[in-house]
Amino acid sequence: EDKYPDVLQNLEFAIVQFYRERYPELTDYGVMRVLEALIDRYSKEQVHKPPRNFNLSSEEEELYQLLSDISEWRLGRASLTVNGLEDFPKEALGIGEKTSIPLEDLILCLKRLLKSVHKWNKSGGRRGYLTFISNFMEGGF
Repeated sequence: EDKYPDVLQNLEFAIVQFYRERYPELTDYGVMRVLEALIDRYSKEQVHKPPRNFNLSSEEEELYQLLSDISEWRLGRASLTVNGLEDFPKEALGIGEKTSIPLEDLILCLKRLLKSVHKWNKSGGRRGYLTFISNFMEGGF
């Protein structure tokens, strides 16, 4: 996952934009559930098994779809006009500079994000990760 900081940036930018603009009630727990569902989906794909049903809320489902679209694009399976991406600045998503990544590396990136959410949630409370990454994106991008 350290080989792909651009993938982490793509996914985190989408999470922050979703939180700020579409669902400010989102909590770290919702982000964790979405990341867990994506990790399960892609891990099961590797072994040709169906993914678990996570019974995501409608808001979590929307974030899941957005991150799924970005993941599929990063895997080289989808075009740049997938659902949800048109709302975000193309330069923040790295459009035009994308290279496809292997499935196992995408899974590692998703696990890295999940680990970060757990870390910041533990130290900052129910929106510790979202607050941290929002502040980071404001200052760095």
